[in-house]
Amino acid sequence: MKESNQEKSQTYLKKAQAISPWLVFPFREESIPVFEWASQEEPEDWKSKYYLALIFWSKGRVEEARGLFDSCGQPDFAPFYLARGHFYKSVDLALSLQDFETAVNVDKRYWKTWHTLIDFYNQLGMSEKALESALQASEHFPKEDFIQVDLVRALMGNERYAEAAEILSGLEILPYEGASDIHNLFVLCHVNLSLENIGKRDYEQAIKDLELAKTYPENLGTGRPYEPDQRMQDYLLAVCYERLREKDRAEEIRKAINDFTQEHLTEDLLNHYFGGLVLLESGQRREGRALMRKAKLPEELQRKIRSIVR
Repeated sequence: MKESNQEKSQTYLKKAQAISPWLVFPFREESIPVFEWASQEEPEDWKSKYYLALIFWSKGRVEEARGLFDSCGQPDFAPFYLARGHFYKSVDLALSLQDFETAVNVDKRYWKTWHTLIDFYNQLGMSEKALESALQASEHFPKEDFIQVDLVRALMGNERYAEAAEILSGLEILPYEGASDIHNLFVLCHVNLSLENIGKRDYEQAIKDLELAKTYPENLGTGRPYEPDQRMQDYLLAVCYERLREKDRAEEIRKAINDFTQEHLTEDLLNHYFGGLVLLESGQRREGRALMRKAKLPEELQRKIRSIVR
């Protein structure tokens, strides 16, 4: 068509260029010559270069994709910056951040631009910026669950656990494949509240926090598994009961932790850290340390645990 009838091919090209790129994700290799021709015919139009970049990216032709992404100028289209920001993650994190921030500036009415930016701030450890953006996004999208979860995560990143817990209690998350992540936030939120109360020697309140952290609220979209691993909560409960001079109850909990640990030694479980602590305290120092190293508990949580068990 482009060779036999140039006038008609130009007409079709103009029509294609006028179509919105919203939800357009070309991936077929056969489309490459078409977009190469279109980008040569209309070098000022960014869409054909953007589409071609998406195809090259999907085929692992990273350098060609980058050249095309870089040549697109500054489109007034937020998903372009989201796509290029994700592309840049393996190339230059600063460029990724710049594109995600641009996406929000281009379209503040699109919740996914905010969600992507907040999530990236968290990945970079920029907790204050994450919270600042999450608070703004929450004002724009008070009923969007993902944004509310972003706010919970950002509040926790700034150690504002009571506020995070209040938001979690008001969420209504339907069950879905990633809902367990939200329940994990719930657990960590109340565990951290318990650690704060242990630090204040308010062991009764800490116990309430920990018992709550062992529940599976229906509003958070996750049902209770057949055999949940709750050694983190149980270990801290044992600490609380010991300090309340209920040593028999504390020992009973530690025994249950050890029993669970021995039954699941071959599994790669995060809470093996607490099984290792129990082994360490019972005199099995080498085995305990090995299990704690294997668990790879986040360093910040390890620091808090160490501060209360010394």
